[in-house]
Amino acid sequence: METQATAARRRRCPHRRLQCNNLKCTLIISLCLFIQFASAQTIKVFLDKKDILIGEQIKYNVNLQLPSKEYAINVIFPDSVPHFEIIDKNKTVINDNGNYIFRQTIVFTSFDSGAWHIPSFLVTIESPRKPPKKIFTDSVLINIGYSPADSSGQLRDIKPIMEVSIIDYFWYYIIGAVLLASIIFYLLYKYFKKKKKEAPQIYTSGSAYEDAIAELKTLKKYNLTVQADVKAYHTKLAEIFKNYYSRKFNVNVATKTTSDFLIQLKAGHADAEIISSTAESLRLADAVKFAKYFPDAAESERYTGVIKQNIEFLEKNPSQKSS
Repeated sequence: METQATAARRRRCPHRRLQCNNLKCTLIISLCLFIQFASAQTIKVFLDKKDILIGEQIKYNVNLQLPSKEYAINVIFPDSVPHFEIIDKNKTVINDNGNYIFRQTIVFTSFDSGAWHIPSFLVTIESPRKPPKKIFTDSVLINIGYSPADSSGQLRDIKPIMEVSIIDYFWYYIIGAVLLASIIFYLLYKYFKKKKKEAPQIYTSGSAYEDAIAELKTLKKYNLTVQADVKAYHTKLAEIFKNYYSRKFNVNVATKTTSDFLIQLKAGHADAEIISSTAESLRLADAVKFAKYFPDAAESERYTGVIKQNIEFLEKNPSQKSS
């Protein structure tokens, strides 16, 4: 049986039992938190494939579960990884119902065939109230090879055979040739029609003098107060004189310019008055033709008289012919 001294001692120190119980609870809670924290700091590495062909890509995922979002995670990569090329890397923090998961994804590729290790990386974990913690990831062996050779020995087309449609251009060529011939024929027709129009008129009703005088009388039909009629009047007047000269002296001056015709006239005739008055009349006709000058009716009729006098002079002096 418990002695009276022992019982008395227990009655005097009840607070000691309370302290022991509190210490036990504290140790149990700390152990649970440590276990939870330790399990939360486990780094897991996932790869989508470990055997690749040259040039293919590997997704290297680093996952880390965190107790809260206050933790800062830094995966330290070297500047270069032997036999591998880093194409892309990104990191995210996922909140899964209060469980924070850090995820770092690195995309690798390689152009060296063989079996190579992706080395371990240093991961630092920092929190506001604790010193930084360092963890290393596991290294991973990757097999890199070429695509297997085709041992069947069969020839295969790069692309399927395509049907080629052949267009017959025979009738296109025929139509094009007909159109070209039509255009050439039309241009030749216009050219010879113009040349025929410019050729001197052939009179069969009488002599060159008689026909010229008859043509001068027809000029009375033009209204010399209308610009269009004045232009036609002087054009016809110059034409009458050139046609007379061409028939009289058997030389074609109908298509000659005024300057060329005056040179022809001067070479065949020594009369300065005839040359001067003819030059004045023909140059006036050119000015009216190109709408540079419009004489009045009296001036137009005066030049008609000058042309008539020159025709009469040449008719009376037929011995002076042009060469």
